[in-house]
Amino acid sequence: MESENDDSIFRLLLPSFDQLISSEPTKAEICGIIRFLRNLKALVRQTNCVCLISVEERILDRFLVNNLHFLADQVWQITSFKDHLEMQIGDYDGTLKLLK
Repeated sequence: MESENDDSIFRLLLPSFDQLISSEPTKAEICGIIRFLRNLKALVRQTNCVCLISVEERILDRFLVNNLHFLADQVWQITSFKDHLEMQIGDYDGTLKLLK
């Protein structure tokens, strides 16, 4: 990401992004997280970069979740069958659902 002419491809993974956020974030912390995500999106757009952020949506503030959905190009919901072994089909152990 040295310059705009850099043709390198970057993959950025932010697993368990919700763990970086306190359990009850203040309004200022939420605004800081949203600012970080906007800057990250701008960086990804300027370069040959793909970014995957995974979060446990149900434990986040609704305002933050709405902003995550708004800033994302795609939103996927993953449902795991790991708790229900009788439903497992071969190596396939979950479902994907495109939300946006």
